Amino acid sequence: MAFSAALVFLAGCATRPSITGLQVLARKGRPFVILKTDKALGWGVANHPILCRVSDKRIALSYWIAGDGAYSGTAPVSWPVYSDDQGKTWQFGDPYEWAGEKPPPEYSFIEAGTDFANYNFGYFMAAAQLPSSERIAHARYAVAGSPWTVAVVRSSDGIRWEGPVQAPINIPSDYPYQPAGLAFEQKAVVTPGGNILVTAYWNEPFLFESRNRGASYDLVSVVATKADAPWGTEGPCEPSLALLPNGELLCIMRTGAPWTGTGTAVAQPLLAARSKDGGRTWEYQKMPIVGVMPKLELMSNGVLALATGRPGNRLYFSTDGGRTWGREVVLTRLDGKTSGYCDILEVAPGRLLAVCDTMDTDMTGFWLWEPKEVNGIFGVFVNVMKLF
Repeated sequence: MAFSAALVFLAGCATRPSITGLQVLARKGRPFVILKTDKALGWGVANHPILCRVSDKRIALSYWIAGDGAYSGTAPVSWPVYSDDQGKTWQFGDPYEWAGEKPPPEYSFIEAGTDFANYNFGYFMAAAQLPSSERIAHARYAVAGSPWTVAVVRSSDGIRWEGPVQAPINIPSDYPYQPAGLAFEQKAVVTPGGNILVTAYWNEPFLFESRNRGASYDLVSVVATKADAPWGTEGPCEPSLALLPNGELLCIMRTGAPWTGTGTAVAQPLLAARSKDGGRTWEYQKMPIVGVMPKLELMSNGVLALATGRPGNRLYFSTDGGRTWGREVVLTRLDGKTSGYCDILEVAPGRLLAVCDTMDTDMTGFWLWEPKEVNGIFGVFVNVMKLF
């Protein structure tokens, strides 16, 4: 099912510039619908979106289907969706072309109205492209054991994918921090030499490195502990990682957010950690920005973009490697009902695709349909220009 027809009237809408600081001009387009339910269904239904680049031309979008933490049930909406035109139009289906046997529905395609089990966002986590152009992506949760393992899928040509293969995660048995679980939820980064750096978290955020194209991972460090964010009520967690042009690593993390199920909660200040030695040691900063599940995207023009939510969904931009951030660009109203989980991806030089969700919301402000409260995920393009 494609959505291009429903979006035609939005295509010609004028964009609106926003000065986000002295050095960045962001021009935000009109929002457009990617997918929706046909009624209000509450927290976790068709929300918490996660973007994953499958190939140079294809983008996938994963999300909770039937509720936050609903690993089984009956799907009120199909999953996932993908785009072959850099986010302009979307369709339901498995975005991967498998070289071998196709994975079960919970890792490939679930149709609305059908029963599902063992769902956990599919193979869309910690995606990365290597210098050889090979692409890899991961399952969301690692499997406990000696060693821990995580499922990895890979493509040598960005078209046909193989796997999954369980990659060992090596954590010394005498290390003072032993994970109770490991969730891979953020994009990986790749060093100029081809090493993969990826964060995963549970009680603490861990940094892992692969020197063999994702065949195995070794522990580098614990990025931060509760003592590094004493103002927070949880975590630090949900770590987003960026490799800056000067070789520094920047990791931004959630530190707490009350859960009310209303979609209007306000989170606590984010924690920023910076490393100058490949993630072995870190320096910390309490950020003046609140939010959950921060997402970082280093754009081709050198601008660092940050997406986060609660309240609403918001973008920030930095031209000094995340040391300072310009004024926010609002994607959804701060009093709007949303998970506050959003994501961003550069789809063309200087052009971001941002995705957000709304829940139990009258969507007539987004498209010209009969007013009714629904759940949905929508996108918006943001053109970002570095002024000097």
